[in-house]
Amino acid sequence: MTPTSPQRAARPSRKAPPLEIFPRLPTPSGDEVKEVRQAMGWTQGQVADLVGLSDAQAINEIERGDRKMTNARWTVMLLAARRHPTLKLVPADQEQPSEQPLPG
Repeated sequence: MTPTSPQRAARPSRKAPPLEIFPRLPTPSGDEVKEVRQAMGWTQGQVADLVGLSDAQAINEIERGDRKMTNARWTVMLLAARRHPTLKLVPADQEQPSEQPLPG
């Protein structure tokens, strides 16, 4: 007889609610992504690196409409371009008028 491992109790599968750290933006069209990229003078490779995609081909696919850009990646791109409609990046050592803890 071979020993068996103890069975784990089955846990109910629950998907955690998304963190609402940044506002949900509409999914950008390929033309919107391209317009921001070109206005900033960025290459497709630079944008891919900025938003954590593998290479320029991924951005090319987004700009052609063959692939969607996630909300998180679009948010990062808009923040870096200083074009986000409600948020902006500031240095961590700069005093802020209101320091709010993250929801949690």
